Amino acid sequence: MSITSKFLPSKLVVALREDARALLKAGAFVDGELKIDRKRRTRHEESKSTTTIDKRTRICNVCGIFDDAENVDISVGDRDSRDELLDVVSDLRELLIHKLGIELSESMELQYLHYPGSSTNNGSDSANNRTHREEGFYRRHFDHTGDEDGPFIRKVSLLLYLNDDGWDASTDGGILRAYVRPTSKSKINGSCNDDNDDIQTIDIVPDGGKLVLFDSSAVEHEVFTTKKERWAVVGWFLIEKKMGQVVKRKRATPNHRCSDGPSNRSTSKKRRTR
Repeated sequence: MSITSKFLPSKLVVALREDARALLKAGAFVDGELKIDRKRRTRHEESKSTTTIDKRTRICNVCGIFDDAENVDISVGDRDSRDELLDVVSDLRELLIHKLGIELSESMELQYLHYPGSSTNNGSDSANNRTHREEGFYRRHFDHTGDEDGPFIRKVSLLLYLNDDGWDASTDGGILRAYVRPTSKSKINGSCNDDNDDIQTIDIVPDGGKLVLFDSSAVEHEVFTTKKERWAVVGWFLIEKKMGQVVKRKRATPNHRCSDGPSNRSTSKKRRTR
C-alpha cells in the first residue's frame, strides 16, 4: 500500500473539486451501486452478476469521468482540469509499470466520488441533491473479487482526495480504514491468502491532494461515516484477466464490490481521445 500526501497541487485539487460540484449540480452523478456475484443453481450455467443499490452497505454518488461527465453540456465544469488529471493518471500508470514490472492496460476505470455529509443540503431529495441530513459510508469490501465479467480485472486501486484543507476526522468522519496483511507483498504486486492472522489496520485521513494506491484484490477497506461532504477521484488500473491470478473471497454475505462503469477509456497521452 502506498500513501503520498500532497501528491496533487492545491490549485488542481480545487479545480477538480469545483468541476465535480458542477457535475453534481447538473445531474451527472448517480447513486453508487454494488455488483453482487451470485451462483446460478445449475452447474451447466455460468455465474451471474447483477448490480443493485444497497444503502445498508454503501451511500455515495459517482460520476464516470469517461462517460457520465462527457454526456453533460460542454459548458458544465472544467474539462481542462479533467485533461490535466488524465495526464497525471497516465504518468502514474507508466510509473507503476516500471516499479511493479507488470503490464497495465491503457484502459482504466475512473470516477468522481462524492459522499454526502450530515451538513449537506443541496435542494431536492435525489441522487444529486439531498435535503435531509444524510451521511455517507461504505462497509468493508474488496475492489476485486475474482468474479468480474469481461476481459479485464482490477489490479491497482487509486484514490486522489479532493477535499479542502483542514479535514478533521474527529468531527468530519470519513476515515478510510485499510486492512493490510503484512506477511504478503505489501507493495501491490503480491497476493495473499484468506487468513485473518496478523491483519494490520491503517487509518487514512482524506486530506486534499493525498494519493492512495493499493492492490485491488489483497486490501480490504471501508469508509467510515461522513459528517461532511467528502470528494475524491477513484480509479482502477486494469490487467488482462488471463494475466491475473483469480482470487475469490469467501464471506458470509454476498460478494460486494464497486460496480463497473459502463465504459473504460485509454489514459495514454498518445492514444487518448475526447
